[in-house]
Amino acid sequence: MVKATKEVIQKIVDGFYDNYDDDIRKLICSDKVLQQYEYKRSWDDMIHFLENWFYIVNKRGKTVRLILNDTQRKYLKNRSRRDIILKARKQGISTLKCAEYFYETCFRENSRSTVLAHDLRTAGELLGKIHFAYDHLPTFLRPIVGESGRKNRTGLTFTSRPDGSPLNTTYNIGTAGNKELGRGWDIDNLHLSEYAFYDAPEAIIKGAMEAMRIGGNVSIESTANGFNDFHRIWDEAQSGYGQFKPHFFAWFDDPTDMVEHVSPEELEQLTPLELETQKTYKLTDNQIVWYHYKARDLRENVRQEFPDTPESAFIASGSPVFDVDKLQLLKKKAEAVTPVLTEDSGQLVIWHKYDTSENKRYIIGADTSQGVPNGDFSHATVIDNETYEDVAALHGLWTPNVFAKKLAALALRYGNALIAVERNNHGHSVLNTLINTLHYGNLFYYRDYDTPVGRPTVGFHVNVKSKPQIIDLLANIIIDGSTKFNDPHFCSEAMTYVYTDAKGHTSAQVGTHDDRVMAMAIAMRVAELHPYTTPVEKPEPTKWEMMIEQLKKRGMEGSRDRLPYYYDADEFGDVLEPIGGLAE
Repeated sequence: MVKATKEVIQKIVDGFYDNYDDDIRKLICSDKVLQQYEYKRSWDDMIHFLENWFYIVNKRGKTVRLILNDTQRKYLKNRSRRDIILKARKQGISTLKCAEYFYETCFRENSRSTVLAHDLRTAGELLGKIHFAYDHLPTFLRPIVGESGRKNRTGLTFTSRPDGSPLNTTYNIGTAGNKELGRGWDIDNLHLSEYAFYDAPEAIIKGAMEAMRIGGNVSIESTANGFNDFHRIWDEAQSGYGQFKPHFFAWFDDPTDMVEHVSPEELEQLTPLELETQKTYKLTDNQIVWYHYKARDLRENVRQEFPDTPESAFIASGSPVFDVDKLQLLKKKAEAVTPVLTEDSGQLVIWHKYDTSENKRYIIGADTSQGVPNGDFSHATVIDNETYEDVAALHGLWTPNVFAKKLAALALRYGNALIAVERNNHGHSVLNTLINTLHYGNLFYYRDYDTPVGRPTVGFHVNVKSKPQIIDLLANIIIDGSTKFNDPHFCSEAMTYVYTDAKGHTSAQVGTHDDRVMAMAIAMRVAELHPYTTPVEKPEPTKWEMMIEQLKKRGMEGSRDRLPYYYDADEFGDVLEPIGGLAE
């Protein structure tokens, strides 16, 4: 037992100790003066309160104080009043938000806090945590329930502080089954846990936002669950739209996600993607082997449950058309490539400029849209005709007329590149502008593979015959792995391109886009139809050819009978006989 010396007491009063040991806590609980200092410090410092007085039951079934992990500390450092949190499983965010709102209920007068779980079992677990924490508070920190207060199956209601002064706070925990949430309520702090698994998320968040008091705090937290309202809010937050700040926590942000021992045999079992992941994030062997076992057990669900990037968390849960593991590997490599030029607020990205000395030819695949807000994007991909590597990408919301002008300007930057515009729907408007307004001549003309005769039509016609061809070609190129992809956004988009029925029809998964996929597929099919041939190096001209060129410059190439009179021995030397032959 620590003795209550002047030195120890002064250290407590001065806030010298961050985390108290059991003896210090017992000393504080036995001294009324120290209790007053500690109550004020806990009120002023939430982290101090949680790490010294908020008790939980750990994974081993022992009663311990809540010591914040790296993920929890990182979130607290960067949180805002409107947060959306995408995470791997078991990161401790739900526990943190429960503890945070417990603190608010204990100290912030008139506060109203609510946590919603996605099911009844989880709600019961969260409720049990706050009741457990309340029961383990020392008396000098424990708010008074009082006659009008309660500690029941829905939460906590406190009437006053430990000293009897008014508090009037409530803390409710419920389930997402309550679609009338917020009607007639006032809420200061709201946490929506595992929001991606709610049955009616739009109705719940609408009611909750209407119930928020001025200056209130809202956090939405979940693991991914496909492309639903949680994905929509996340996507808006990452794009800089909406009102929420995005926070992502990968599986390796939890330092406990590792095995204790690693054998050489286990390292030999790692896949190329796992090895690349280890290299990218500088993970230890113990961490990546832990993930390997999770991937073996969960299979394709491991991306959702234990993602390393936000994009991988939302990877198609259905039947992806392309090899997702290959795409993840390609994406990691693409993210390491720095563009040489970015223009138009990031809508034009260039990885390799056109170099006339390289004798390169380029093809542009273009997927068009109407260009209206909240609609599909127009996209163009420039690829090297020889290597199929993407060298530039143009992406944005433009009307067909504007997109055509941007296409023509981009093509000119790449030596009058061959433009292949998807001619379906708004593609006709783009082609009309290119042909009749801009007079751009190097356009792709389409003919079905089984119709070798007849007049081809300008533009690339995506139909029931051509679409499987271009998608299968792109799938094979991805599997082959020899083509370099520089656009990480293409890789992300390709991961969510799926089979939509048993007949083999393909499209972007609901809530996602496929403009980058279609533009890339069109460009590669056109490159296949127009194979690159190495330019033949032109030999040095003969003296005869030099003489003919000189005569052409003088305008005499058509006057065969007058050649001898214009022959210059100093210029053409020993080519007298050929010239004489022409004269005869």
